[in-house]
Amino acid sequence: MDEREEKIRERAFRIWEEEGRPHGRHAEHWRRAESEVAEERVRTHATHGRPMAPDAAAPGAAPTMPARPQRGKKPPRRNGPDGGKPPSSKRTSP
Repeated sequence: MDEREEKIRERAFRIWEEEGRPHGRHAEHWRRAESEVAEERVRTHATHGRPMAPDAAAPGAAPTMPARPQRGKKPPRRNGPDGGKPPSSKRTSP
């Protein structure tokens, strides 16, 4: 049994226990565990900046991409004692 399958098996078992050990739902627990393990793998690789191997996704799963950073207003620059504010137009005498 490879490492990925072992993680799925352990996660499916935990799901089964968390749900009160119901009878006849092993396939549902296995699919949910596969999905969670695949998501964990994507998050782990996304945070370490390494690309995920093409064959690393769960069989039959749609390819997923890490979330893109939110675009919006840039934070103010903080270069120097004035916090990055532009110089004032007031002149000071030497």
